[in-house]
Amino acid sequence: MTKITFGRAVKSFFKGYFDFSGKTTRAGFWFAGLFLAIIFVPILLLFDMVEMILSQGIIIADDVLYNPFYYLLALGILAFSFPTLTMIRRRMADTGISIAWHNFILILIFLTLALTMIYGNQSSEIWQTFALFMAGFFLLVAIFIFSILPTGYFNNSEGNPEKADSEITKDKEEILNQISEWSVNKQGKVER
Repeated sequence: MTKITFGRAVKSFFKGYFDFSGKTTRAGFWFAGLFLAIIFVPILLLFDMVEMILSQGIIIADDVLYNPFYYLLALGILAFSFPTLTMIRRRMADTGISIAWHNFILILIFLTLALTMIYGNQSSEIWQTFALFMAGFFLLVAIFIFSILPTGYFNNSEGNPEKADSEITKDKEEILNQISEWSVNKQGKVER
C-alpha cells in the first residue's frame, strides 16, 4: 500500500473532482482537509478584516458586495464544494458503508436542511439561527465520525463476524510472535 503524503492527497482531491467511486483513506481525507484550511483560513481572515474596516465607516459601504474578498470566498466555495462532497463519499466508501446507508444519511441531512429553511423562515430569527446551527452541527458530527473510522470498519469480512474474529485473532498471534522474537541487549536496544 502506498503511503499517503500531503501532496499525493491534494493531487487525489483534484483528480477525483467528479469521481464518486473509489476510496479515500483517513490520511488522504485529513490532508485534503488541511489543504482546504490552508486555502480558506487566510481568505476568511482577510474577508473579516475588510468587513471590520467597512463597518467602521472608513470606507463608505455597508454592502458585503463591496468587499473584494467576498468574490474570492464565493469562487473558492464554488470551486471546492463538489470535490469535497465526492471526497466525503469516497471516505464513506473506504469505511465500508453500503451505498444504501450512504444515501439514507445524505437524505436525512438534506431533509434536515430543507426543514430548517422552510420552518426557519416562518418563525423568529433566533429559531432560524438555532435550527441552522443544529443542522450544521449534526452534519459536521456525521462527517467527523466517518473521517476517523478505519478502512473497512463496516465491511466486517463480507458480513461474517466469525471470519472477522478469526482474522483479528490471527493478526494478534502474528504480532505476539514478532514481539517474542525480539530481544533486548544490555544497552537496552531491541534486537531481532
